[in-house]
Amino acid sequence: MLIIGDVKMTGLAAPENFPLGGEQVIATHKLPGGGVINQPRGFFPVLEYGWEGTFDGPDAHQKFAKLEKYCQSGESVQVSFHTFSFYCFVQKIEPLWVRKDWLDFTINLKRDPSKTVASTKTSATNAQKTSTASMVAAKRLISSVVSRQTIQQKKPKKIIHVVVKGETLRKIAQKYYKDPDEFEKIYQENKAVIGNNPNKIKEGMKLVIPL
Repeated sequence: MLIIGDVKMTGLAAPENFPLGGEQVIATHKLPGGGVINQPRGFFPVLEYGWEGTFDGPDAHQKFAKLEKYCQSGESVQVSFHTFSFYCFVQKIEPLWVRKDWLDFTINLKRDPSKTVASTKTSATNAQKTSTASMVAAKRLISSVVSRQTIQQKKPKKIIHVVVKGETLRKIAQKYYKDPDEFEKIYQENKAVIGNNPNKIKEGMKLVIPL
Protein backbone atom coordinates (compact mmCIF):
# COMPACT_ATOMS: atom_id res chain seq x y z
CA MET A 1 0.00 0.00 0.00
CA LEU A 2 1.25 3.46 -0.95
CA ILE A 3 0.19 6.52 1.07
CA ILE A 4 0.29 10.05 -0.38
CA GLY A 5 -0.36 12.60 2.36
CA ASP A 6 -3.38 10.99 4.03
CA VAL A 7 -4.67 9.27 0.88
CA LYS A 8 -4.23 5.49 0.92
CA MET A 9 -3.55 4.11 -2.57
CA THR A 10 -4.75 0.51 -2.34
CA GLY A 11 -6.02 -2.08 -4.79
CA LEU A 12 -6.32 -0.73 -8.32
CA ALA A 13 -5.12 2.73 -7.21
CA ALA A 14 -1.63 1.54 -6.24
CA PRO A 15 1.24 1.37 -8.75
CA GLU A 16 2.43 -2.10 -9.77
CA ASN A 17 5.99 -1.08 -8.94
CA PHE A 18 7.75 1.99 -7.54
CA PRO A 19 11.36 2.67 -8.66
CA LEU A 20 13.97 3.50 -6.02
CA GLY A 21 17.71 4.05 -6.08
CA GLY A 22 19.40 6.41 -8.50
CA GLU A 23 22.60 7.07 -10.41
CA GLN A 24 26.12 8.12 -9.44
CA VAL A 25 27.36 10.43 -12.18
CA ILE A 26 30.96 9.59 -13.12
CA ALA A 27 33.13 12.04 -15.06
CA THR A 28 35.71 10.14 -17.12
CA HIS A 29 38.90 11.87 -18.28
CA LYS A 30 41.22 10.26 -20.81
CA LEU A 31 44.90 11.07 -20.32
CA PRO A 32 47.75 11.09 -22.83
CA GLY A 33 49.31 7.65 -22.96
CA GLY A 34 46.09 5.75 -22.40
CA GLY A 35 45.40 6.55 -18.75
CA VAL A 36 41.87 7.14 -17.47
CA ILE A 37 40.64 9.06 -14.41
CA ASN A 38 37.11 8.48 -13.11
CA GLN A 39 35.70 11.17 -10.82
CA PRO A 40 32.38 10.68 -8.97
CA ARG A 41 30.27 13.84 -9.34
CA GLY A 42 27.35 13.05 -7.09
CA PHE A 43 24.44 10.68 -6.54
CA PHE A 44 21.19 11.58 -8.25
CA PRO A 45 18.16 9.66 -6.91
CA VAL A 46 15.11 8.77 -8.98
CA LEU A 47 12.98 11.91 -8.78
CA GLU A 48 9.88 11.26 -10.89
CA TYR A 49 7.17 8.64 -10.59
CA GLY A 50 3.99 8.15 -12.60
CA TRP A 51 1.26 5.56 -13.13
CA GLU A 52 -2.40 5.06 -14.01
CA GLY A 53 -4.84 3.69 -11.47
CA THR A 54 -8.46 3.47 -10.41
CA PHE A 55 -10.27 4.63 -7.29
CA ASP A 56 -13.33 2.48 -6.65
CA GLY A 57 -15.91 2.61 -3.91
CA PRO A 58 -17.97 5.36 -2.23
CA ASP A 59 -14.85 7.42 -1.34
CA ALA A 60 -13.37 7.37 -4.87
CA HIS A 61 -14.12 11.01 -5.69
CA GLN A 62 -13.12 12.15 -2.20
CA LYS A 63 -9.65 10.60 -2.56
CA PHE A 64 -9.17 12.15 -5.99
CA ALA A 65 -10.23 15.57 -4.62
CA LYS A 66 -7.56 15.37 -1.89
CA LEU A 67 -4.83 14.57 -4.41
CA GLU A 68 -6.03 17.41 -6.61
CA LYS A 69 -5.82 19.75 -3.60
CA TYR A 70 -2.22 18.66 -2.97
CA CYS A 71 -1.43 19.41 -6.61
CA GLN A 72 -3.04 22.86 -6.44
CA SER A 73 -1.25 23.78 -3.21
CA GLY A 74 2.23 23.44 -4.72
CA GLU A 75 3.44 21.98 -1.41
CA SER A 76 5.21 18.64 -1.16
CA VAL A 77 3.53 15.92 0.92
CA GLN A 78 4.86 12.80 2.59
CA VAL A 79 4.81 9.62 0.51
CA SER A 80 5.19 6.31 2.35
CA PHE A 81 5.21 2.61 1.49
CA HIS A 82 6.75 -0.43 3.18
CA THR A 83 9.73 1.01 5.16
CA PHE A 84 10.34 3.93 2.79
CA SER A 85 9.18 7.49 3.32
CA PHE A 86 10.01 10.78 1.58
CA TYR A 87 8.38 13.97 0.28
CA CYS A 88 6.96 14.50 -3.20
CA PHE A 89 5.06 17.15 -5.11
CA VAL A 90 1.86 15.98 -6.78
CA GLN A 91 2.91 17.34 -10.15
CA LYS A 92 -0.09 16.11 -12.14
CA ILE A 93 -3.40 14.42 -11.36
CA GLU A 94 -6.05 13.91 -14.03
CA PRO A 95 -9.24 11.84 -14.25
CA LEU A 96 -9.37 9.62 -17.32
CA TRP A 97 -12.97 8.51 -16.90
CA VAL A 98 -15.54 9.29 -14.22
CA ARG A 99 -18.67 7.48 -13.15
CA LYS A 100 -20.38 6.68 -9.87
CA ASP A 101 -17.99 5.10 -7.35
CA TRP A 102 -15.37 4.51 -10.07
CA LEU A 103 -12.69 6.96 -11.18
CA ASP A 104 -9.74 6.18 -13.45
CA PHE A 105 -6.81 8.58 -13.09
CA THR A 106 -3.24 9.32 -14.11
CA ILE A 107 -0.82 10.78 -11.56
CA ASN A 108 2.75 12.08 -11.61
CA LEU A 109 4.87 12.70 -8.50
CA LYS A 110 8.15 14.59 -8.30
CA ARG A 111 10.43 14.03 -5.34
CA ASP A 112 11.32 16.98 -3.08
CA PRO A 113 14.96 16.38 -2.03
CA SER A 114 14.92 19.49 0.17
CA LYS A 115 12.78 17.67 2.77
CA THR A 116 13.58 14.53 4.73
CA VAL A 117 11.47 12.43 7.06
CA ALA A 118 12.70 12.39 10.66
CA SER A 119 13.02 8.92 12.18
CA THR A 120 10.73 8.44 15.20
CA LYS A 121 11.02 4.66 15.54
CA THR A 122 12.16 3.31 18.90
CA SER A 123 14.11 0.11 19.38
CA ALA A 124 11.08 -1.47 21.07
CA THR A 125 8.89 -0.63 18.12
CA ASN A 126 11.45 -2.04 15.72
CA ALA A 127 11.74 -5.22 17.77
CA GLN A 128 7.97 -5.62 17.79
CA LYS A 129 7.82 -5.12 14.03
CA THR A 130 10.63 -7.62 13.51
CA SER A 131 8.82 -10.18 15.65
CA THR A 132 5.57 -9.58 13.77
CA ALA A 133 7.36 -9.86 10.44
CA SER A 134 8.92 -13.17 11.53
CA MET A 135 5.51 -14.55 12.51
CA VAL A 136 4.03 -13.45 9.20
CA ALA A 137 6.94 -15.01 7.32
CA ALA A 138 6.48 -18.28 9.22
CA LYS A 139 2.75 -18.34 8.43
CA ARG A 140 3.48 -17.65 4.78
CA LEU A 141 6.04 -20.48 4.72
CA ILE A 142 3.54 -22.91 6.22
CA SER A 143 0.88 -21.70 3.81
CA SER A 144 3.31 -22.12 0.92
CA VAL A 145 4.13 -25.72 1.93
CA VAL A 146 0.45 -26.59 2.25
CA SER A 147 -0.26 -24.97 -1.10
CA ARG A 148 2.51 -26.97 -2.78
CA GLN A 149 1.19 -30.19 -1.30
CA THR A 150 -2.28 -29.33 -2.57
CA ILE A 151 -0.90 -28.58 -6.03
CA GLN A 152 0.90 -31.92 -6.09
CA GLN A 153 -2.35 -33.70 -5.22
CA LYS A 154 -4.45 -31.83 -7.75
CA LYS A 155 -3.38 -29.73 -10.71
CA PRO A 156 -4.97 -26.25 -10.69
CA LYS A 157 -7.21 -25.20 -13.54
CA LYS A 158 -5.88 -22.58 -15.90
CA ILE A 159 -7.52 -20.36 -18.49
CA ILE A 160 -6.16 -18.16 -21.27
CA HIS A 161 -6.82 -14.41 -21.09
CA VAL A 162 -6.24 -12.16 -24.10
CA VAL A 163 -5.11 -8.67 -23.03
CA VAL A 164 -7.29 -5.82 -24.27
CA LYS A 165 -6.36 -2.16 -24.57
CA GLY A 166 -5.99 -0.33 -21.24
CA GLU A 167 -5.67 -3.46 -19.09
CA THR A 168 -3.03 -3.90 -16.40
CA LEU A 169 -2.10 -6.99 -14.40
CA ARG A 170 -3.87 -5.51 -11.37
CA LYS A 171 -7.11 -5.11 -13.33
CA ILE A 172 -6.83 -8.65 -14.64
CA ALA A 173 -6.22 -9.94 -11.09
CA GLN A 174 -9.28 -8.00 -9.91
CA LYS A 175 -11.34 -9.67 -12.65
CA TYR A 176 -10.35 -13.24 -11.85
CA TYR A 177 -9.39 -13.17 -8.17
CA LYS A 178 -11.37 -10.16 -6.88
CA ASP A 179 -8.06 -8.95 -5.45
CA PRO A 180 -5.74 -6.71 -7.51
CA ASP A 181 -2.80 -7.52 -5.23
CA GLU A 182 -2.81 -11.08 -6.66
CA PHE A 183 -1.31 -9.73 -9.90
CA GLU A 184 2.06 -11.27 -8.92
CA LYS A 185 0.59 -14.75 -9.41
CA ILE A 186 -0.29 -13.92 -13.01
CA TYR A 187 3.07 -12.23 -13.60
CA GLN A 188 5.10 -15.19 -12.35
CA GLU A 189 3.04 -17.57 -14.50
CA ASN A 190 3.68 -15.46 -17.60
CA LYS A 191 7.10 -13.93 -16.91
CA ALA A 192 8.60 -15.50 -20.02
CA VAL A 193 5.98 -13.70 -22.14
CA ILE A 194 5.80 -10.38 -20.28
CA GLY A 195 9.50 -9.91 -19.53
CA ASN A 196 11.07 -8.21 -16.51
CA ASN A 197 8.60 -5.32 -16.24
CA PRO A 198 5.07 -6.28 -15.11
CA ASN A 199 3.82 -2.86 -16.22
CA LYS A 200 4.57 -3.59 -19.87
CA ILE A 201 1.80 -5.88 -21.00
CA LYS A 202 0.59 -5.38 -24.53
CA GLU A 203 -2.77 -5.59 -26.21
CA GLY A 204 -3.25 -9.03 -27.74
CA MET A 205 -0.92 -10.87 -25.33
CA LYS A 206 -2.23 -14.30 -24.31
CA LEU A 207 -1.75 -14.80 -20.58
CA VAL A 208 -2.24 -18.01 -18.61
CA ILE A 209 -4.44 -17.37 -15.55
CA PRO A 210 -3.94 -19.98 -12.80
CA LEU A 211 -7.16 -20.61 -10.86
